[in-house]
Amino acid sequence: MVDLSDLKFADGKGDGVNDGSVWDKWVIANGLRAIGDIYDSCDHNGVRKKIGKIVIHYDPTERRVIGTAVANFTAKVNLNGGVVHVVAQFQGRTLYDVKHNVCKLEATSFGCPMHEGQELSIYEPFKLPKYIPKGNYFASAKLLNEEGICLGMTESNINL
Repeated sequence: MVDLSDLKFADGKGDGVNDGSVWDKWVIANGLRAIGDIYDSCDHNGVRKKIGKIVIHYDPTERRVIGTAVANFTAKVNLNGGVVHVVAQFQGRTLYDVKHNVCKLEATSFGCPMHEGQELSIYEPFKLPKYIPKGNYFASAKLLNEEGICLGMTESNINL
């Protein structure tokens, strides 16, 4: 098992976890540990705005690490259907590549429908595996509406 204090973050483009944004300051002010960022666009080459963070904490009751997606954003298009496309890689090998129907997710702070201009505050906890081997991990999740337009994405690149 890895001690969470061993986490090191990869920040290849200057738009990563440790870039001093409002969200990074929020993480520090609340004594949280961030493992990723949430953006308002899926376009790595264009201008994208950081709209949230992925944070983790240890839950002693469940004896496991819990991740939480936290974000505030305004929907730029309608969403009446679509997918959340999740990809997870370990040492460059894809472990998980699944598209979830966004309207059937068990999310409590977002879902179908979303209307253009709707303001959303996302707070979605999720469980991480109890055992995490050392190595390099990359994960992303993209929220796409029924027309394939990206409403946002999260990225995490962690070396244990």
